[in-house]
Amino acid sequence: MRKNIIFTIIFAMLMTMTTAYAAEVPKEAVPFYADNESVIIAENLISDILTEVQNGLGYGDAAGKAYNRIFKAVINNETNGYGYGVLADISRNAIFQYRDMYMHPEFFIKAEEKLKVLLADIITDVANGTKDSRKAIEEAYERIYQTVDSSFNYEEQMQIDNCYRDMPSVSASYFTVARKLILNAK
Repeated sequence: MRKNIIFTIIFAMLMTMTTAYAAEVPKEAVPFYADNESVIIAENLISDILTEVQNGLGYGDAAGKAYNRIFKAVINNETNGYGYGVLADISRNAIFQYRDMYMHPEFFIKAEEKLKVLLADIITDVANGTKDSRKAIEEAYERIYQTVDSSFNYEEQMQIDNCYRDMPSVSASYFTVARKLILNAK
């Protein structure tokens, strides 16, 4: 019994030490339906994996580690009632973002500069509180798509069944950077 208590204390100390220096889940990578508690739980489970991704671990290896860890935590009731789906989505988005930032750091710098200009009025409206961040993100996405196809109408396309949508081809990283800029303006 005493060994179990000592082991538990040492394990808790190690987990605290690991998360203190590990990467965080970027807020722009969090799905809209996830709440703060689910993000904290996912972050506690995978933050060391995110640090490995920042240092070059590939997406497949990182996702496999994260999904296994999340699955085990859900099965063992260690996720405070949050299911595999939401925690895996948070993890996937964060791993994608860190992987992209590791592989193409110059792209993110250039994208941020470009989108600050393209979305300046939307960012200003969010900063002033005259526009809801969710609506602003939709408008930003539409404007990004319109850089490829000027006739693109986001609202019209979202009303069409997924398999019939005609979405212009745009790097998903632009949307991540747009979300970051809008959420930071809030």
